[in-house]
Amino acid sequence: MKKEEKGILSINMGMDNHPVVIYHPGEAGIWMDKNELCELFGVSMLEIETCTGFLVKIKLFRIEECCRYHMVQKGSRICYDITEVNLEVIIALSFHLESSNAAILRKWFTGQIIKPKGYDFPLAGSDFRFSLN
Repeated sequence: MKKEEKGILSINMGMDNHPVVIYHPGEAGIWMDKNELCELFGVSMLEIETCTGFLVKIKLFRIEECCRYHMVQKGSRICYDITEVNLEVIIALSFHLESSNAAILRKWFTGQIIKPKGYDFPLAGSDFRFSLN
């Protein structure tokens, strides 16, 4: 079975000594394990696990769709041992963690959303045209 190529999301220092976000989605999209998340955000494993656990607890995303995990039985309860998360969870983590790298990623993610793309489309049932920014 062919292993799908994971994408790349990282922060590097550019030529002008400013941080640059490197984003190359692979065939499978962006998936990162806990060690990669620690390196990306510049925080400890405990902070990643605590924040991820909080996001799961408040049901911010569907764990079955956004995470790769193992189910673990703890007494009479079944828990999730999350091994990897996708870009949706990484974005949520960037808005919940307090680190300089999380701030860089927040700024980059919001910049990607508001960057003009130049797509025009008519609104169904009206004469107005809207463009996606």
